Order: sequence, then structure tokens, then C-alpha cells
Amino acid sequence: MLSLRGYDYRDLFQGVDQIDMGGNWAELEWNNNWVCFLDTMLQTALPNISVKGLSVPIRLDEAIFDPEVFLSGTTSNSKIIFTDMCKHLDVTHCSGIQFRGIKFSGISSLQTSTEVKPTIFEQTFVHYFDDPNTTTSKETVIELFLAIAIDNTFGDEFIATEVLQSSEPVCNDTVLKTLTATTIDCVQHRVVSRQLTENSGKGQSLTQYFSCIGDLEAETRKSNFVFTDGEDDICKCVDLVKERGFLATLNLSMDIVLNPRYVLVAKKFTESGIFSLYRDIPSKPTQEVISLDVPGFAWIETLQTKLQTVRDGSRVTVVSTLANSGIIGFTKCLIKEPGGEYIRTFQIVDQVLGTSPSEDINNNEILLSQMEKDLVFNIYRK
Repeated sequence: MLSLRGYDYRDLFQGVDQIDMGGNWAELEWNNNWVCFLDTMLQTALPNISVKGLSVPIRLDEAIFDPEVFLSGTTSNSKIIFTDMCKHLDVTHCSGIQFRGIKFSGISSLQTSTEVKPTIFEQTFVHYFDDPNTTTSKETVIELFLAIAIDNTFGDEFIATEVLQSSEPVCNDTVLKTLTATTIDCVQHRVVSRQLTENSGKGQSLTQYFSCIGDLEAETRKSNFVFTDGEDDICKCVDLVKERGFLATLNLSMDIVLNPRYVLVAKKFTESGIFSLYRDIPSKPTQEVISLDVPGFAWIETLQTKLQTVRDGSRVTVVSTLANSGIIGFTKCLIKEPGGEYIRTFQIVDQVLGTSPSEDINNNEILLSQMEKDLVFNIYRK
């Protein structure tokens, strides 16, 4: 039946032994593999959905697991688990496991003539501040700075602007497209340079070239990321930066502008000089700190409540001191949900927080300074 709809389950995932055509009960094989068995339980709900063709589960209203009760109903001689499905209560149940409110969404058939290659991303955690004796390539630094800016951009548009006096453009289409591939729909790259040539912009479909910074005055949209290597232009560059946007400089200091709204986010040393990244912080948001290290997942309800009430000017910061807590991946998913733009995460590795993580952070000058930068992802290790 599932095969006729286009499903191609194999091996341990082909665990439905018998199923009622009316969708009331099923007998499933237990092969000591939780992932395969739970997926098989989800399969039993497919006959009851109206969508014909391929569908995938996208949400559960409730899931209850009691492994001890479940395993007590299995023996070495009997590997068949009886499962019943109640359409009226929208419940799929077997001894020790219950799903309620399984929601499915239809998808197009995967059996297409064009092979879709998976997109693979590699994430490397690097220091935002380096020792002066440690040098990094200019390309690596710019990619890091852009990644920080993109991680902290909410919306479907990202604009990067370069105002250059002597150096060549540091951004390029390939890096911008790669970093924004899964998060941002519209990307624009602006370059202001007095050294434009006939070859400027060749092969760079995202890039617009301008001969002077005044030409940008007609552009009403400010930039999420601005880079400059010119001391004379830095004040004008500040005006180009969107609120809570980023300004990167080469061999310059923001002391030139003495702008109290800008905080230093990162500083890296290269053979070309010192690259610094600043962020515009018009006001310090209030913080609600929630520790994920609480036993029994008691933080879930607190987090749900905070996200429903959080408003502009406030942040909900989730904190963990465990190196393997998965807090970064969790936050990457969470920021895609409604209210996700107010989420911040802080992984404080090998530290001990008391019963009041908020007080612990406020009493630590380094942690408090980092939190005031209002970055989505923060990892601190001594």
C-alpha cells in the first residue's frame, strides 16, 4: 500500500507486519532499534490522511514515552507489537508509547530525472579575538566577519557594502551566496571605489559599482555589513550601516569617530593589517536568562512562555555549560520560529552557574560585556 503511494521503505524501516485497511490497528516488528520502530509507528498514520501521494510528518501535538513499560511487553520469542489508532482522538498508541496529533505535509515525488545533490556545510568555531602574534588569511577573516553579520541578520535581505581607497574588494559573489544559501533570499553587494577598471564586476552578478560614496545617497536601504579601508570615509560609512548592523575596518580605529553606539565584536591580524569588526548597538536590550542544564527539561515551559511575551528591546538568552548540550544547533532551529529574532544563546564551557544564571553573568565582566553585543551565538571558554 505504501509502495503504491511512492514510498520506498527498506530493511528495518519496513517494519509494518500487518495493518488494518480501515486504519484502526497494526502489528509492528520490534528489532531493538528505537529510531526505526518510531518511524514505523508514524507510518501507520498514513492510511488515515486525505493526501494521496508522498507525505512527511511535520509536527506532533504530544509524544509520550515510557521505555520500561514498552520493553516489558517484548520477549525474545515475540517481536510483534500491537498498535491501535483512534481517528476520533487522533492518537496512535502501543504499550509505553503514544503519539497524539500527528500532522503531515505533502511533498513532490523524489523520483525525478534531475538528481538533487545535498548541500553540505562545515562549521568551524574560531576565536573572535587573536593574539597579535597569530595571523590569519584576509579571506578567512572576511568570511568570518560576513558569517557573523549574516547570523545576526533577520529578514530576507542582506546588503554588503565596501568603501575602498586602496585595497581590492574583499567580498565576492561565491562567499556571499554560500553563506546566505539557506537563510536569506535577496543578497546585494555594493562597491565604492575610485579605482574602477573595465574589468570591475566581471563575473560578479550580485555586485553594483559606484565611483564615489555620494552615489549611494540615492540608495534608501542601509547596509547590514559595511567594510572600509579609508580613514577619510569612516564617518560616512557609519551613516550607511543599518541599525544593529556591522562595520568592518582595515588598520583603522573607531576612536576616530568616537561613536558610543559601536562596540568591538572581533579583531583579527593578517599580513595585510588589522581587521576589526564593530556593531551598532543603539540601546542595550533587557535580558531574560534561561538555563538548559536544569534536569527534567523544566526549562521548556518557561522558554515557551517567554517567547510568547517577548517584545522589541528584550531578549531571551538560553544558557548551557555543557560542551555537548547541542545548544547551538537547537538555537539555529529556534530562531526560525515565531519570536526567534529575540533568541540569544550562550554556551559557557567548563563553567559552573548557580541557581541564578542571570546574576552569575551580570557578576562576570567578560560574560556581561559579551552579552551586551547582542549576538545570537556566543561561546565562551577560558
